[in-house]
Amino acid sequence: MLKNIVLLGATGSVGSSVLDVIRLYPQRFRLLGFSAWFNIDKAVAIIKEFSPFFVVLKESHESLPLLYPSITFLYGEEGLKYLAELSDSHTVVSALLGMSGFIPALTALRKGKDLVIANKEALVAGGAFLKEASKKYGGMIIPLDSEHLALFDLLRGKDLKEIKELVITASGGPFLNREVDSSITKEEVLQHPTWNMGANITVGSALMINKGLEVIEAMRLFDFPEDKIKVYIHPQSIIHGALHTKGGHWHLLASPVDMRYPALHSLFYPDYPEEAPFGDYNPTKKSLEFLEVDYKQFPLLALARHVAREDGVLPTVLCAVTEVAIEQFLLGNIAFYKLPDLIQELVYAYPNKNNITEEDILIADKKSKILSLERIAYHGDDLR
Repeated sequence: MLKNIVLLGATGSVGSSVLDVIRLYPQRFRLLGFSAWFNIDKAVAIIKEFSPFFVVLKESHESLPLLYPSITFLYGEEGLKYLAELSDSHTVVSALLGMSGFIPALTALRKGKDLVIANKEALVAGGAFLKEASKKYGGMIIPLDSEHLALFDLLRGKDLKEIKELVITASGGPFLNREVDSSITKEEVLQHPTWNMGANITVGSALMINKGLEVIEAMRLFDFPEDKIKVYIHPQSIIHGALHTKGGHWHLLASPVDMRYPALHSLFYPDYPEEAPFGDYNPTKKSLEFLEVDYKQFPLLALARHVAREDGVLPTVLCAVTEVAIEQFLLGNIAFYKLPDLIQELVYAYPNKNNITEEDILIADKKSKILSLERIAYHGDDLR
């Protein structure tokens, strides 16, 4: 069956990987619509190649509707929501960053669509609401992150009662074997040792906060407790996830360091692709290491676990504060080595609230971002 795909966040690294899969399998997938936000040049290139029917941008653009009169152009958050609920689409792929992806993801699931999601923040902050909508309206939630897709695949046909631990791997980032101090440069932070990702995700990886968010994602996706989700440092980044069974078996999933692989398998679900279009792979060609995480070296992973246990609005706050802090680092307003203490300070200062609603999540996101920006504007990275 031909799947009509809506791609939210088409111009980033994850979106580009999804387009690579659609490009290779025109008989399986058709790009019905996509969002490009500010990236007009990439939007035009995608339009010319895939001939979609809908495009969402951040703001109106005078020339594009004239150049492409057969396309419906939509704008802003309302445009994302409209795209997410298109009646002709089968699958919505969310590769958005931040909480901008929460409402479109929820909208898609409430329309009974399958949601292929790489939007960490939407799952971390609003995962309970997404799971509820999935159960009520029948749409599947299929993870697109390599770690969660690995666990999703490994868990097929298994009873969670058999599982002792879920295992997520982390590369350790560029500073696994180096002390983080004031000498660290922006260029060094952005040199990830194994993955080629966008700047925000790369900084999050260097801080290991991305792995903390992935622990919370795994809790949401698989209904598994925080203390049963293990993180190991795996510098080669070949094993993406593993199951440790109560009977003592380990089930590991290996694939190349290439986002096109999880994109391929998530789009094909529930089928498996009959070929390896991006090259077959033999994990025995490298020695594989697995190391325990030093939580003193990566305090934000410990913070994320604390936030997971507290729950309420704190997962939303953690996402929002981290987003602001990383953006301010990339702008040159905060030194990298001060980010962990700053993020901890901002999260611990926010009052938690439990028994939350969707509105509580959106309010906490906006409020904590404002408070973070005010804190940074008045004090910079001077720690209290």
